[in-house]
Amino acid sequence: MYNKIYKRKGIWYFEDYFNYISSVIESIPKNIVNFIANPQFYNFGDESLYDSLVEKFELKYSKKSHLPILSIKFKGAYGSNYIFKFEDIRSIVFPNDTEGLLNHELLIHQFHLRGKGILQYEFIFSNNAKLKILFRKLSINVETK
Repeated sequence: MYNKIYKRKGIWYFEDYFNYISSVIESIPKNIVNFIANPQFYNFGDESLYDSLVEKFELKYSKKSHLPILSIKFKGAYGSNYIFKFEDIRSIVFPNDTEGLLNHELLIHQFHLRGKGILQYEFIFSNNAKLKILFRKLSINVETK
């Protein structure tokens, strides 16, 4: 069962989410499992995406499949960059105000297996804007300072 990261009385709770990730770890694509299952990328330390800003947001289409490809580059609060490249995208749900993605810090990001080869990633920003992507292929690159 999918468990999200949640906030209650000003405190973020990750335990249920990481229990979920542990329960599906064998099904997470090998090229991203080390990122998805690593609490350091979620917690509030030097490697975290917390307080990152979107530096680049690029949507284009595959010449072969004609499906969207989305690249998002986050500038980390502590100097690292995180580049997410989503391919074979099935759905993208943008906030009504896309400025909310570019001008507000990232609070939470979370992964979910949807079934039948469909994966989901959700980004939640400090203004409560949410970006949700349903896809089949993801690569994540971390550029350290």
